[in-house]
Amino acid sequence: MLMDSDSRGLPDVPRDVRVSEGRRKRTVYIEWTPGEASYPDEGGGTMLAVVEERHHAGHHFTENKLSEWAVCARTAKRGHLLKNFVKPGRWYLFRVAAVNENGTKGFSEQSLPFSVSVSPKPPKAPQNVTVGPLFIKNGSISAELRWSPPRSDLPLLKYKVFWSKRLHGAKALDSVLVYHDVVPRESEL
Repeated sequence: MLMDSDSRGLPDVPRDVRVSEGRRKRTVYIEWTPGEASYPDEGGGTMLAVVEERHHAGHHFTENKLSEWAVCARTAKRGHLLKNFVKPGRWYLFRVAAVNENGTKGFSEQSLPFSVSVSPKPPKAPQNVTVGPLFIKNGSISAELRWSPPRSDLPLLKYKVFWSKRLHGAKALDSVLVYHDVVPRESEL
């Protein structure tokens, strides 16, 4: 980002960044009021808007949970439609910089916090569940359980794992003890 005391030829910083939900629930339209464009005799040339976003998952907006700023769009227009970009259950902030061949004066003030109106869906069951070989160690039976995480609107933090033990001498499914445990996303049981 070029910023020095001589800002001739640089486009002004955009103002009033507004975010609205599109007809499809994972689509947003971002628009802004452009600053004054550089005059051709000052070497302004073509102007491009760079849109950045940051976000976090959660029910309530919390600024200190936000991700780092990341570029999500570049456009020569005064607004931009982001299709299938936002996810339910997340809060977003957007900002815009006007850039030309001479550089930029920087980014706009950030938008108001934005979240889509549709609620996040609960995650489905994990896929590709496999159990490794059983082995006995110190009187306990152990095995490695692996799975692929399901797609989810929200970050997965824990899994609830169930397993059962047939009681000795019992007929099939007559007497079964069922156990469960809640394990962190990256854990051993």
